[in-house]
Amino acid sequence: MPRILVSAGEPSGDLLAAALVRQIKKIEPAAEIWAIGGGELAKEADVFLADLARHAVMGWVDPIVKLPIFWRTRAAARQALKNKRFDLVIPVDFYGFNIRLAALAKSFGCRVIYYVSPQIWASRPGRLQKIKRYVDKVLCLFPFEPAIYAKHGIPAVFVGHPLTEILKNYPFSNSPLTPHPSPLIGLMPGSRPQEIKRHWPILLAVWGIVHDRFPQTKGILFGRPEHLELYPDRKTLAASGIEFIEGPAYQKRLECELILTASGLACLENMILGLPMVIFYGVSPFWLYYILDKIVTTPFVGMPNILAGRGVVKEFTWPMTAKNNRETSRLIALETIRLLDNPRELSSMRCQLAALTGGIAVKDHEPAQLAAQEICSHLTGNHAYAFQ
Repeated sequence: MPRILVSAGEPSGDLLAAALVRQIKKIEPAAEIWAIGGGELAKEADVFLADLARHAVMGWVDPIVKLPIFWRTRAAARQALKNKRFDLVIPVDFYGFNIRLAALAKSFGCRVIYYVSPQIWASRPGRLQKIKRYVDKVLCLFPFEPAIYAKHGIPAVFVGHPLTEILKNYPFSNSPLTPHPSPLIGLMPGSRPQEIKRHWPILLAVWGIVHDRFPQTKGILFGRPEHLELYPDRKTLAASGIEFIEGPAYQKRLECELILTASGLACLENMILGLPMVIFYGVSPFWLYYILDKIVTTPFVGMPNILAGRGVVKEFTWPMTAKNNRETSRLIALETIRLLDNPRELSSMRCQLAALTGGIAVKDHEPAQLAAQEICSHLTGNHAYAFQ
């Protein structure tokens, strides 16, 4: 019976890892899946070791505060690797924790296939050396990634992005947009706790300006069900003209004329859904912005713009101070108002986003299924390690 350890450390990776596991089970029904991740992965795993996604971190301070959680999770993984015989370890994104897990797996002689390439093309290319040392193959979601790994002698293959499969039941509509008497605006402050805390006051300020300009406008705050305590209560939101909805709520998103979204997986989801958007990302503490500005090598933060190589969607990034927050809120609101006043531009954006979606799909294949086939091909024969 094949035994596989899958590790995801944040909500986006948890979603993709769960889709992968479902496909692995279809190909290898006897496979026993052990997992570190979140709620979605827990539903699919045979043995769930730790809910790491609930403690998703960001920045420099947060990982230090949560070190004990990572140590305990790593210790649990080490014990499992020591006591059981695993055929494969599959880290999913979340480089900081997962590269250490990969190193641990290698110390026990286990094969490692990394699913969802860390963003080595955006910052810290030095990570490639550790990936080469501890990873047997990388399964990439974006078509430009394998060439980067090939330059460093790292086996990598493009398998397509599973979101194209997950969202296929929410078809893009290219019908022209017309001015709506009560436009619906989606508000997405991010998925991680620190993102939500930082970005919600900004979105609320933006909403106030936009609502003054368009009094009939309605808002929807798309909230993470695992972080409900971080959002205002529904009565308070309703008084401001905002409805609260839990979860990804893809069908409800399709009703929106425009989405205001933090940079992250939601941008890619909105791109596949063909939803016009404005992307933002505030950096706190403010001085970290200037460090990241030196480290990050891409001119954009949103994946739609990275894929296009140009600014299809307007982006706002800024060092978070009281003054900068006020000014950026004003600028985001002005861009939102401008787009709502220009339905033809919104329609054009939708078509451009739809064209980009074709670039992250693999013709005649389901991405998660293709990734699972690649993984299961390493289960043929006896790839499992034996202890000395």
